[in-house]
Amino acid sequence: LRQLKLNSPEKRKELGRDRMIPVVGDQLTVERLRGLFKFRAEDDSSFERNEHILQFFGWFHLEMIVAGSLHKQFYGTSKTMGLMHDFTLLNKKGISRPITKGPFHHHLDEAIHHRLEAHLRYCWIIVTKVRNLAELRKKTPRELLDLAEVIYREHASSLALDALAMKPKLEQDELRRQTIMLNRDSLHYDTLVHAIKTG
Repeated sequence: LRQLKLNSPEKRKELGRDRMIPVVGDQLTVERLRGLFKFRAEDDSSFERNEHILQFFGWFHLEMIVAGSLHKQFYGTSKTMGLMHDFTLLNKKGISRPITKGPFHHHLDEAIHHRLEAHLRYCWIIVTKVRNLAELRKKTPRELLDLAEVIYREHASSLALDALAMKPKLEQDELRRQTIMLNRDSLHYDTLVHAIKTG
């Protein structure tokens, strides 16, 4: 407060009555602030109760947790289904096991996005039956939107998983189920990352 020139009695009064200071931190910072609020809850003024502090959750940590969860759930092996197989095909290195130091999250985030883009491009080819994605330029925006909805519904949603589960056991394709689940969860991750970046 001294550095912000908010330490005079008048400025403290103004801060307690009219202003807010946003504090963006990680989960530990937010927990410590909550503890401080509880400790000072019965103090006399809003300034002493720290009511001028507005805490924000550390969204980057949530992004790391979701990416780590995808890594843990869908890792698989290089010879079977899963992220490891896709990472091997995409020649992604340094993401075989989660580590908190270094560029692991950056590499994992990039790999998840590359993998999702590759799978969705392949879905466009399957649904539209084109040989090359450039052929889609002949479609109208309405047709492209309708096709995107079909791709989402049939290849990247809980509805697609439900439809697959309704089939007889012998007709259920485990590889397809895993791919749909990973596409769906990767889209949720992509939405989260986009929402954090754009506020």
